[in-house]
Amino acid sequence: MQGINKIEVIKSKEKNVSREVRVYLQGIEEPVIIGINKNNQIVKYKNENITNIGDDFLAYNESLTQLELPNLTQVGDGFLWYNEGLTKLELPNLVQVGDAFLYYNKCLTQLKLPKLTQVGDVFLCCNEGLTHLELPNLIQVGNNFLDLNKSLIQLNLLNLTKVGDNFLSYNKGLTHLELPNLIQVENNFLYANEILNKLLCPKLSKVGSSFLYHNKELVNLELPNLTQVGNSFLKFNEKIDHIELPKLIQLGDDFLNFNKGLTRLELPSLIQIGDNFLCFNDKLIHLELPNLTKIGNNFLYNNKKLTELELPNLTKIGYNFLSLNESLAKLELPKLPEIEKQKTGNSRRITTQNIAKLDRKGELTTSDIIVARNILEDKQIESSKEKDN
Repeated sequence: MQGINKIEVIKSKEKNVSREVRVYLQGIEEPVIIGINKNNQIVKYKNENITNIGDDFLAYNESLTQLELPNLTQVGDGFLWYNEGLTKLELPNLVQVGDAFLYYNKCLTQLKLPKLTQVGDVFLCCNEGLTHLELPNLIQVGNNFLDLNKSLIQLNLLNLTKVGDNFLSYNKGLTHLELPNLIQVENNFLYANEILNKLLCPKLSKVGSSFLYHNKELVNLELPNLTQVGNSFLKFNEKIDHIELPKLIQLGDDFLNFNKGLTRLELPSLIQIGDNFLCFNDKLIHLELPNLTKIGNNFLYNNKKLTELELPNLTKIGYNFLSLNESLAKLELPKLPEIEKQKTGNSRRITTQNIAKLDRKGELTTSDIIVARNILEDKQIESSKEKDN
């Protein structure tokens, strides 16, 4: 109680507030006001003097409906955890917040944080009422930012540069998002955002795993400065038919798996890829990878339409290279060592009908060698079966 001049308790005329407790501090004119309802629950809190708040401020206070902290600049973890009564909040000078800020505040529909620059993990997670949010000065966010915010349809993050894991995961309403200054994202960025159809990230250079995983509506994506991606990039993005990644150098496993719309892809800077690159991409007919040197297993597994492919700098491949590529008729691998070519032994993708099309001059190419080996292996298998019978 140090620093308190006096405490007043007065009857309130406000709806749902039966009485107010006014706390006058030494040297400060404006009192701290605490509103109490008839059940002795805090429903109102006003403090014009406080600038910094620690952890668990009014946590588990289900009845709070009014909060005024006009000069607050920084808060710790657990700010207003599990509040179910607050519908509107404005913190005009707040700059930095810790973890679990407004976690599980289901009823919040209006939020103004114009000066906020940095937030911790689990920011506004599990909010179900917020539809619009503007955070024009936010620069960096932690994990689970706006995770499970089912109703959000408009978001302004014009100065955001870096985000953690699970950014906006499982959002069901967002269709358009612009992040003009975003440079780096971690795992599960926009995971399972099923109706997002436009995304602009012109400065993005590095992303973690499961980037835009299971997006159903995105058709066009341009990431002109992206250089590195993790696993499962755009996996299960069925409608993408145009993508530009001119500076991409390295990527992880499961790149663009199960895409049903992409017909052309050019990755001029790509050097190294992981396993399962473009598996089950039924419509791809054109692929350029001029600087690719190393690939993992199951490269282009089960592609139906690609007829020719040149990989002029490829030196190392994984197993099941080009397996089940039924239409491929021309393949150029000038730098691939002979020992690496042995890994293509199970690639039964070129039929006897394609042989005449490979080289009319009669000059053997890498593709001819693979065809010959596959045909020989098939004949050996058939001969072995006949003997067994």
